[in-house]
Order: sequence, then C-alpha cells, then structure tokens
Amino acid sequence: MQGFYNLLYREEEREMIPYCKATGVGLLPWSPLGAGVLTHAWSDRNDAREQSDVFLKALFRQGGVNSDETIVNRVQEEKKNIAMAQVAMAWVMAKGGMMPIDGLESAERIDQQ
Repeated sequence: MQGFYNLLYREEEREMIPYCKATGVGLLPWSPLGAGVLTHAWSDRNDAREQSDVFLKALFRQGGVNSDETIVNRVQEEKKNIAMAQVAMAWVMAKGGMMPIDGLESAERIDQQ
C-alpha cells in the first residue's frame, strides 16, 4: 500500500497502517521528507516550491496554531549532528514494516541519506 506518510502527516496511523500490518500488506510511504518541509528550518521557507506548490501549502501551511512548526523545530535540533532528512527518514523506517519512497534532488542529498 502506498500512502502519504511522514512526521507531519500521520493520518495513515489511524486505520491503514494497522490494517496493512495485520494482513501482511507491505507499506510504501511516499514523501517521508514532507515535500521537503522536514529538510530545512521552519524560518527558511522562501524557495520557489514553498511559494508556488498549492498542495504543500494546503498540507503544512494552514495558519493558526501550527504544531507542524514545533515538529520541524524538534527535527532541526542538532544534538546528534545529523541532517534533518536523516531524522525524518529514520523516524519512518523505525515504524517497522515500511520502505519509504524518497525523492532527492541532488547527489549531495543522496550522500546525506
């Protein structure tokens, strides 16, 4: 089963993930990096994608009290000197029974993973 799943969007935890695990269906979460939101500081949101991607804005920029900012800030903490993308990917993989689909934009990003 392929579904949108990451630290910021966890809707699949309600029903789909438990069902898949109970029935032996494999899970392929896509966008474990939250469309890039989990790869850089919350205050650093001036790239072209963040300004123009309507899907991204609808998911992670819905105004008001924003728990997403708190999550991104926790991922950003540099206690262990590892990249934010590594933290986000490790979180998904630690859930067990999943092989996330990750899209990276450069060889440098691949080396970070």
